[in-house]
Amino acid sequence: MRIEASEGRTSARERRSAYRAAPIRRKRRILRAALWLAPVMVLACDDSRVAGPGAADDALQRLPPGIHPVLFVPPGAGAVHEIRLHLYGVETDASVASYQGEITYDAEALEIVGATFDEGVMGAWNVTRPGHLRIAGISLDGISGTPAVTLKVRSSRIPVAADFHVKLEELRGSGDFIDLTGRVVERDHPVLTRTDPGVRR
Repeated sequence: MRIEASEGRTSARERRSAYRAAPIRRKRRILRAALWLAPVMVLACDDSRVAGPGAADDALQRLPPGIHPVLFVPPGAGAVHEIRLHLYGVETDASVASYQGEITYDAEALEIVGATFDEGVMGAWNVTRPGHLRIAGISLDGISGTPAVTLKVRSSRIPVAADFHVKLEELRGSGDFIDLTGRVVERDHPVLTRTDPGVRR
């Protein structure tokens, strides 16, 4: 998350200490504010991978180094699908502490009816208009081993990768709050798997 610097000169250590000591109410205001950021430019990429049952491991192993948005859609039928967004790291030891961004989706085929965050992750979500979902989350212990957010999606069919675009605008690492945004790998559509990918290999 973006933290505004106070007046005067302060060291990075002092800013991190001040953030850790900030009241929960202030952190919640930061998360709410992230949902109203100006629209971001969508970066055009030519790479898209979809992993079906039994092919997930192979698809993930072919990913280049970096942090990848990966959507996990558990097998099963029904009108409401549970979709988990993982921040999947390849050849990186960094642990994500906070993130903010936007998920765009096919509003004619899908409807976001809810979202949840795992224990230890304080997050917020908001459908700003059909097809555009703002998300933000923070965990001082790091978002590791759990989804960044779990979406409840109503659809008459199983969602596919082409239904989504994930734009992660800012990522911060746990511990020293290093900027990890530059390690995010952009593509037209996220990797989508039917097998739980975990977080990193």
